[in-house]
Amino acid sequence: MLKWYANSLISPDGHKKEQNHCEDIISVACGPGRNHHCHTRTNQWWIRKKVGVIEASFISFGIGTLALLFIVLFVGNGNISAIASVPKWQLTGGLLGAIYVIVIVLVVPRIGVAPTLVGVIAGQIIIGAVIDHFGLFGGVRIPLDAKKVAGICLLFVSLYLFNHK
Repeated sequence: MLKWYANSLISPDGHKKEQNHCEDIISVACGPGRNHHCHTRTNQWWIRKKVGVIEASFISFGIGTLALLFIVLFVGNGNISAIASVPKWQLTGGLLGAIYVIVIVLVVPRIGVAPTLVGVIAGQIIIGAVIDHFGLFGGVRIPLDAKKVAGICLLFVSLYLFNHK
């Protein structure tokens, strides 16, 4: 359903439709962010129990993989065999996700969950803005404007305030 809802905001020619449901999508998108705080502390707990950084990341990915397997088996309606026709560079997402989990597991014990996630969010928004601005990876080009640049600047202020003692 979320896939349909997201696609309903894009016109057939690839341009964004009027964003009258933007608040609903933002609310749905915030769900994983709320869950992420628990995830970062869970990984830190594994480290404290001497499992190890790489091992904790592996366990996290393994459980996530099992969860996704059950979702694909019981809810999925796509064509998983079409993976063979996907450009190989698009398969790097799993590797980038693994690096992300390892970095989170290393950083959270040192600076805490909130400052870590402020950094993560800042990085995601900055890279997302660059990707949108240039229409990279086949996406719709959404130029940066003064409001977006101001928001990015405020992210840096937020990073400073969260990490300044």
